[in-house]
Amino acid sequence: MRRPAAFFLAVALIITLPGALVSSGTTSAYAAASFDIRSISLYFENRRPEITIEQGDTNLLAFADMTITGSGLLQGYWEVDGRSLGRVNLPVTSGTVVRLTTPKVPALPTADAGSHILRFVVTNPQTRLQGPSALYFVVPKEVSCSIKTIILTGPADGADLAYAPATFQWEKNSDTTTYLVAFYEKPDSKPLFSAYTKSDSYTLPEQVIKTTFSAGKKYFWKVTGFDKNNHTICENRRQSFTFK
Repeated sequence: MRRPAAFFLAVALIITLPGALVSSGTTSAYAAASFDIRSISLYFENRRPEITIEQGDTNLLAFADMTITGSGLLQGYWEVDGRSLGRVNLPVTSGTVVRLTTPKVPALPTADAGSHILRFVVTNPQTRLQGPSALYFVVPKEVSCSIKTIILTGPADGADLAYAPATFQWEKNSDTTTYLVAFYEKPDSKPLFSAYTKSDSYTLPEQVIKTTFSAGKKYFWKVTGFDKNNHTICENRRQSFTFK
């Protein structure tokens, strides 16, 4: 089993050309504008340009939102790790905001563990935009923790936390080199947010809390460790907490 890369950074890119924003008094200018794409935003079902999923999950979807000026035939294709996945041919009209979804057949590839880069490449209209990319990270399915178990040490299970940067801690194991910290809305749901660290703790940044978590709501968290021999050390029992 491949060990996932220790760290990665994906940034939400909403690219807008100069002059894309107009006042309400110039709305009619869009109708006369040449066919072009003013902005593109790429994200997954968690509304972020990065997501962590289990190996073999065939339900992963991504979306591309585009602001269009002029009218014409929008053409392009989805691309994963440099390989074409599915083509799009869509007539659009002036002022349209288009939302594209990755095809279910073929689905986004999730057979190989590790990080995968997703893009939507526009071939028509000819545009100056450099399309954004999104990243999804595939982790191996959970395995039995018969060898070692990561012990979560804080906060206590069921703790009430201030709606502010919060630190999550666990017992560090000498054989573990990288940890994946994942947060969930429900015990059996997909991760709401996840991050990698080499430390025995992780602090949720304030920006992530404000955009991803809600005060007064219960959440769950779990830590998965990867050792130098590519073995997975996992904590199967997720603990809960609530932001006050």
